[in-house]
Amino acid sequence: MISPLHLSVLYRLQFQMISPLHLSVL
Repeated sequence: MISPLHLSVLYRLQFQMISPLHLSVL
């Protein structure tokens, strides 16, 4: 089973990778 904390870390990594893309688009 995947722990909630592990999920939050994955989401955070995703967000950090996506953020620069959003900034460049804006």
